[in-house]
Amino acid sequence: MTPMALRIARRELRQGLTRFSVFLACLALGVACIALVGSLAASVQEGVRRDAKAIMGGDVEVSQSFAPPPGEVLAALRAAGDVSEIASMRVMAATTDGEERLLSELKAVDEAYPLYGEITLSPAMPLADALAMQNGLYGAVAEEGLLARLGLSVGDEVEVGEAVFEIRAVIAREPDRAVSVFTLGPRLMITAEALDATGLVLPGSLITREYRVRLFPPRDARAFARELETRFPDAPFRVRDYTSAGPRVQRAIDNLHLYLTFVGLAAILVGGLGMGNAVSAFLADKRRSIAIMKCVGATPGLILSAYLLQVMTLALVGTLAGIALGAGLPFTLSGVLERLLPVPLATGIYASPLLKASGFGLFTALAFSLRPLLLAGSIRAAGLFRGYLEPERLTRRHRLVAALGGLALAGYAVAVTEDTKLALFFAASALAAFGVFAVTALCVRRLAARIRPRNAPRLRLAATALHRPGNATESVIFALGLGLTVLVAVNLMSGNFGERIASTIPEQAPSYFFIDIQPDQAHEFDTLAASLPGVVKVTRQPMLRARIVRLKGQPVDPETIPREFRWTVSNDRGVTYMARQPEHNPLTAGAWWPENYAGEPLVSMTQDIGQALGLSVGDTLTVNLLGQEITARIANFRRVEWASLAMNFALIYPPGVLEEAPQSHIATVYMNGDDATEARVLNVLGREFPNVSGIRVKEVLARVGDLMQGIGLAGNLVAAVAVVTGLLVLAASLRASADRRIYEAVVLKVVGATRADILTALALEYALLGLAAGLTAAVLGTALGFAVVTEVLNLEWTFLPRSVALTVFFSVTLTLFLGLLGVRRILGQKPAAYLRNE
Repeated sequence: MTPMALRIARRELRQGLTRFSVFLACLALGVACIALVGSLAASVQEGVRRDAKAIMGGDVEVSQSFAPPPGEVLAALRAAGDVSEIASMRVMAATTDGEERLLSELKAVDEAYPLYGEITLSPAMPLADALAMQNGLYGAVAEEGLLARLGLSVGDEVEVGEAVFEIRAVIAREPDRAVSVFTLGPRLMITAEALDATGLVLPGSLITREYRVRLFPPRDARAFARELETRFPDAPFRVRDYTSAGPRVQRAIDNLHLYLTFVGLAAILVGGLGMGNAVSAFLADKRRSIAIMKCVGATPGLILSAYLLQVMTLALVGTLAGIALGAGLPFTLSGVLERLLPVPLATGIYASPLLKASGFGLFTALAFSLRPLLLAGSIRAAGLFRGYLEPERLTRRHRLVAALGGLALAGYAVAVTEDTKLALFFAASALAAFGVFAVTALCVRRLAARIRPRNAPRLRLAATALHRPGNATESVIFALGLGLTVLVAVNLMSGNFGERIASTIPEQAPSYFFIDIQPDQAHEFDTLAASLPGVVKVTRQPMLRARIVRLKGQPVDPETIPREFRWTVSNDRGVTYMARQPEHNPLTAGAWWPENYAGEPLVSMTQDIGQALGLSVGDTLTVNLLGQEITARIANFRRVEWASLAMNFALIYPPGVLEEAPQSHIATVYMNGDDATEARVLNVLGREFPNVSGIRVKEVLARVGDLMQGIGLAGNLVAAVAVVTGLLVLAASLRASADRRIYEAVVLKVVGATRADILTALALEYALLGLAAGLTAAVLGTALGFAVVTEVLNLEWTFLPRSVALTVFFSVTLTLFLGLLGVRRILGQKPAAYLRNE
């Protein structure tokens, strides 16, 4: 930078920042999004790191389903430190009159709980006092949701299995409460001794037992966890240390971080167009100054340096504003987020995410400002005096410089984004979007050039405005089209999911799932359930829990399995056995075994899981079932439609393999009655079989619906940020062409055009722009929605024209409304003032 360039830039900046309001708004919005994402992620990650022991409940945890770990394992735990035992299961909590029943997450704790952290109760009292036996009744504490659903208050009684408990307090905060996508019921907490009184601890009951250890110093948690895994390599339990605490929390944080990073990148990308348009508008106002400086000897390099310095100075101002906003919002949102997350936010100023966001702001400003700056510096002074700011094309060297600016932004995004695949996908998608919208704008301009109606001068004026020099067709179509594309895709995904649920539930879905049916209760349960009014069908299957430990004889390596399928090997899976092929499970490979099969162990697996694990028919699969490894050869693969909510299993064995293992049964009850009839069935079965828990499908669907609504809201947030930024781009485009439009309006008035003529021509122009953006977004959004619905959700695709049409209508209306906001200024200009200057 030469001293002359610095002097020019300093003098230009004295005029204030009002001309760069759109530039600063676009930049600050994008930077604030990225800074907020990084700051929130850092705050939560620090909170997880700081409270990791409280989140897990100990230094080391050993967990196992159905039965406690072997005695020698428990002895090793007790020798290493203080031990706390927790048992959890799903139960039916009921009012003492039996009129109301609710599926709940029961948690039985001992006197040592919690080893780390504190449980907060309302009213405040020690947990031991709240759970102790008083006046012949054990105490219990519950989440507010359980009391609200059952119509209970503190002091009332609740029935679980064969025992009655007194609700002594409400759980305000549970330090080791796991984060799930959704839970099937609210928490109810009792003592370990009280759990035995319920009569629910039966062979095959789905109980998860967790043993947490607070190690005696100076023992190391990681080393002790590895020691347990080495000493008991084939044990069915799972070992974790506190450094891996809260895996669900971490997954939620990672997913949220990636999602919001995408929001910020989309916002700053669209905002880049607004920045470019704002720079173009600024240089249009400065064309006389640039022409004069060129006439007195200013070189293109000096012009470029002077105005680039101004742009980057303003970019620094906008970036700092975005950083301040993004860094400050976590402090404002901390109270809300702490109520949603199981760990307190470690709210603070974290340098790394703020520096990354700053880099995004500066690189974006540079990348999108280079083209108008290069154009301004390369045009001859005579052309500037004539009022034409843009030449027909950039030189090859200028195009190379502009391309390098874009590559620098893409390279920075890939370098600093934690998920490289996401960054590469975003860069590729952005490039593809630029290409599609550029082609659309080119087609619109060429089509508009061919529209020359003889008897429709207003339409001809509108068409001319779309292809003349300095038109904003490309920037407006891209800015609005990107946000609308996301909007179309999100609406189609939500609509398809809703359509699928609506089309599946009435004919196929059961009303209830019942779990923990004991084998000696199975026949009696079937008979009673089938006899109840409204019940049309009862199906039942034995269920066991096993964990996949070997594939083709080799130990499972989770790192070799696609991330979305690692759940298949991380915990126990539900398995069953049957002689006949299940309905609605068509085979995709292999053959089903004969009903009287008595050969080597075989197994049937779902096609999606088999593909993810890299298995074929004939390969071996080994599972660990309560400490015993069972190896079977894969006989076939099945296609399962999980959306039907029928009783489906990932693994099915033939009879003769699993019968001797402890097990329970699950059943589905299909009904055609109303809500009251369904409630009566649940009450009758609950009174007769207190150990059996019923899951109402409508409630599960309501939770899934809430989840989908949240996903849809999150998706609409992406669209909203992009659309708002696109509106700023539209505002910048209108500002850039305001003087030209005023001049044209004056000329048209002189030759006899009325205000109605000019207004109609402008309205047609904006309507055509909105229609082009909307139609392009409809095509791209439909393609994106189709890909997600069919490839990610694995659902059948249904095109929803109404949703797409509403988006196109919204595009046209929004563009028309915003475009006409500035018409008063254009129509209100008097011709005399302009004609005197000619």
